[in-house]
Amino acid sequence: MVTLMFKKLQLRLTVYLCVFITIIMVALCAIYIYITSSNLNNRNRMEYKNNIASFYAYLSETDIIDYSTISEFTNKGFYVELIGNTSTQRYGTSIPEGAQVLSALNMTARPEFWENYYSASRQKSTLHSEFSFQYESVKYRVSYATIYSPDKIYSTVLLYSTQDECAEISQLCLVFLFVSLGATMILYIISYFFVGKVLIPVKEAHDKQEEFIAFASHELRSPLTVIKTTLSAMSKSKASDFAHYKSIADAECARMTDLINDMLVLAKIKKDVNRDTFDESDPTDIIITCYNRFEELAFNKGLAFHVSLPEQPLQSCRLDKDRIIQLIIILLDNAISYTESGTITLAAYEEHGKLRISVSDTGIGISDADKKRIFDKFYSVNPSHSRNNHYGLGLNIAKEIAAMHKASIKVTDNAGGGSVFTILFP
Repeated sequence: MVTLMFKKLQLRLTVYLCVFITIIMVALCAIYIYITSSNLNNRNRMEYKNNIASFYAYLSETDIIDYSTISEFTNKGFYVELIGNTSTQRYGTSIPEGAQVLSALNMTARPEFWENYYSASRQKSTLHSEFSFQYESVKYRVSYATIYSPDKIYSTVLLYSTQDECAEISQLCLVFLFVSLGATMILYIISYFFVGKVLIPVKEAHDKQEEFIAFASHELRSPLTVIKTTLSAMSKSKASDFAHYKSIADAECARMTDLINDMLVLAKIKKDVNRDTFDESDPTDIIITCYNRFEELAFNKGLAFHVSLPEQPLQSCRLDKDRIIQLIIILLDNAISYTESGTITLAAYEEHGKLRISVSDTGIGISDADKKRIFDKFYSVNPSHSRNNHYGLGLNIAKEIAAMHKASIKVTDNAGGGSVFTILFP
């Protein structure tokens, strides 16, 4: 059920991400196409104007029209109509429908054509004008001029189809469409993969939360069951047995209180991450305080308890002193609990200018498989300890305290048997 939920979330986030990026990509493509098409239009327009200007200049300067020159001009996409007093000639194979377009255009029936003609005659110079004409869904550029020279005067009409320009822009849009579709598909695949990677920590956190709730519920249910059973037994027992049942219920209540306190400590540590509130603390004082608290406990269990400090005084550090003491107490409590005979050593030293605190024991040791999980919530190397106020939260609390100081904890094997926990401060 959880896996299906995360698959749906992964798919949904992928779609959202693809839609968002695709919108941006399409917008950028649209802007690029607009700029490119505008540049193409401007380029073609400029080329068109240069061509007709050169052609009109040629007609104005020559007395005898060289038809090879006209052919060279029509090869550039023009259709030419020369209108004389007695005849009309048309040239151009690049626009097969040119004759039909000019017939539909019927320039000699247009007033502006004759206005241009008479103006050129009066001014004794070549004049030309331009306009656009639509014929059967194709847009044409039409340029007409009156060519004036001392020897003669005649008119010409130039027809230019914009179909190739439109086809070029359409092809450009089509290319960008396919590129966008391909990019969207690739983006979807890549996004699905990377969204899955991003969701891995979320899924792990969700799984840990579910596991925490399950373990916490189990650990709280056990003492509640014992209390309920004890109360039921008290109602059926003699008054003389009440004290015995009360002590059992009190012990389970205390056990449940310790568990709840540990969970509250975890929640509080996650909030207390402001390192600016730390004070300058002397690590030596912390070590001595922890030693004094556990000296008698170790002695009563028959364990040797040693403290190791360097000859040179340790430099003071910005620490949350109470939390660091709590961390070391957790490590010492575990060391004494899992050691039946031998030595417990609490050491503090500096390595490359960095503070290091270690707790070593000669106890049962920790397997390589357990080393990977001992800092997880509710994990215990020896499950029997969970019935003796060890719920598997201590080392997790220790890890969180270290993390709030940007420190880390590592566990290694003790050369003489047992384990060594080392706090590595930055």
